[in-house]
Amino acid sequence: MCNECDSFLLDCGSPTCLTGDEIPEKQWLSHKGKRLPQPKKVEGFEKLTTEQQELFTAFLDRFYRGWEFPEEHCPVNVAATWDEGSGNYLRVDFKDGMWLHVKDPRTWY
Repeated sequence: MCNECDSFLLDCGSPTCLTGDEIPEKQWLSHKGKRLPQPKKVEGFEKLTTEQQELFTAFLDRFYRGWEFPEEHCPVNVAATWDEGSGNYLRVDFKDGMWLHVKDPRTWY
């Protein structure tokens, strides 16, 4: 379904829904075609600075691409935090109970 309307997305990848309205955001889909949470839909995203939002978006894009079934590892919360050992990082919590320190789009643990 399109964002905020009752039509289905065109399977051809068109940026226009069946109502003729432009889709405001590109859908994030798994390899199986399942919809994945967009970064701004993750709880805590709006509390991040613009730079942190860009970091989280870049991380999430790489993270999803790294999994065969990313729909099993969807983020539910993101928060900027700091500790003496790690310095500044984003803490990302996932629906499967896992959480990661995200230092940059390519460094997480």
